[in-house]
Amino acid sequence: MKVRDVVVLKEVADDLNDGKTFYDQREAGVGDYFWDSQLILYICL
Repeated sequence: MKVRDVVVLKEVADDLNDGKTFYDQREAGVGDYFWDSQLILYICL
């Protein structure tokens, strides 16, 4: 398995946090699902 460094720009982190907040405002806990699904995408890089 190769290990890679992934750099997440501040703007990207802000967008992810905004997305989590957006979904949590619609229904509690959905923001966590959004956040987890995004992390899985980064892990798969």
